[in-house]
Amino acid sequence: LTEPTLPSSVRAELEMDGLKVRFFDRKPLKLRFGGDIDSRMTEWWRERGLEPTAAALAVFNLTEYDVAVMLDIDMLIIEPCDELFSVPVYAQSHDPAPQVRPRVNGVEIDRLNSAAKVVQPD
Repeated sequence: LTEPTLPSSVRAELEMDGLKVRFFDRKPLKLRFGGDIDSRMTEWWRERGLEPTAAALAVFNLTEYDVAVMLDIDMLIIEPCDELFSVPVYAQSHDPAPQVRPRVNGVEIDRLNSAAKVVQPD
């Protein structure tokens, strides 16, 4: 699941590896903050070459699939990960820096990382 700006050469390579490439329209998923906050937040993202979106929510529209695995663009798959498609419930990856755990009222809080998700879209 990606944006239509994916280069056709990359799409062809992914499809040759057996992956199904699907596109989504990010315009309806843009985050709106409202008022002055909207312009300040949008500018913060724009300065970094990004736009605030809720694109990760688009995976839930893939209802024709029993399971969808969503990986962040900066993840590198170095070995088969077929077992992810057997996870029976929604799952997210763990915190990549568990040694740096925030505290709330003196209690350490576990964090999740959204770099990898297993979703049952139906």
